[in-house]
Amino acid sequence: FSTVDHFPKVLLNEAETFDDYVEIYNSEGFPVFIGLWRLTIYDGDDLRGTFVFPMNTILAPDEVIVVYRLGATSRFVTDFFFLWGASTDPGEAILQHSRAYENAGYFTADDGIDYVGFNVVNSHLPANMTWTGSLVGASGQYNFYRNKVVDTDDASDWSLRNDSPDEGSKNPGQ
Repeated sequence: FSTVDHFPKVLLNEAETFDDYVEIYNSEGFPVFIGLWRLTIYDGDDLRGTFVFPMNTILAPDEVIVVYRLGATSRFVTDFFFLWGASTDPGEAILQHSRAYENAGYFTADDGIDYVGFNVVNSHLPANMTWTGSLVGASGQYNFYRNKVVDTDDASDWSLRNDSPDEGSKNPGQ
């Protein structure tokens, strides 16, 4: 076996504002155990909920998994509603390594925290995370997709796309 010198980086891959789902993507070249990682969703200033991945969850290289609201059919379903009606609604998704939220004063964004926010006024991102800029929504039904393989912790990582086939370079899901 081999070790790595950093917490594995699993990227938020897409935030779908109309159908209310979030994709996450393993950009590493090896399987990543994401058991006990957590995905926290805000709708405006409202905390919609936090989804903790089951203990033995493994994300294969280049694998995309989807976290849906209650009632949708997917690999993972939350017990809360995202309620992102369209790109004009504010929203945030925060993905954190299981240890990153146990000791947030020590761990940084490079230690397994990823974030996307759109139309956000009062951001809920972790205090120790650097984030530059805010995504600006447009009218209609849009998704936010990551257009970069490497997370640079700013809004340039993300773009809008119309509700059409995926356009992201690392966005193989639908």
